[in-house]
Amino acid sequence: MVAIGTSIAIFAKETKRRRGDSFTGLGLIDAGCTELRTAYSNDAVLVTESLGQRMEIVGGQIQMLRVDLGASAEALGAIEYGYGNDGRGLEGIRRNNFIHTNLLGPVFVKNPWFAEAVLRLACERRGLEVRPGSPEWALERRSNAEIRRFIDLKAEKYDRTRLYNGED
Repeated sequence: MVAIGTSIAIFAKETKRRRGDSFTGLGLIDAGCTELRTAYSNDAVLVTESLGQRMEIVGGQIQMLRVDLGASAEALGAIEYGYGNDGRGLEGIRRNNFIHTNLLGPVFVKNPWFAEAVLRLACERRGLEVRPGSPEWALERRSNAEIRRFIDLKAEKYDRTRLYNGED
């Protein structure tokens, strides 16, 4: 299962709202969520090794919740640029066959190696043979490199993005 964005609140144990109330999630993932005072959006670069290989994943991110991982949940990876969803520079959740990230939009299109790794996990679980995708991913890697170049330029010249905005 892949969950994107604030949908993690559905799978977590509880989400605390800014106005003081809370709601209970399905509790399928050992995590709790806290609504932030301010929602913010930015590009993000996530580096992960939790899917069987080291990979960089780029995408857009709208951050509305802080996610506090419990003892049985681990982060999907570390944020190299942008905001992580745990307040410590980590992003997403990986627990058995569950994957969550706040990287939105066409995260699989922008990062086909991520899509292939997720599909590989699903196929292996079902005992299906997996044929590798394009080993070069030439067009996608060029596109990813341009996105990363833009993020690097933005970080260098204009942006003062911090890993965590300090809000609870």
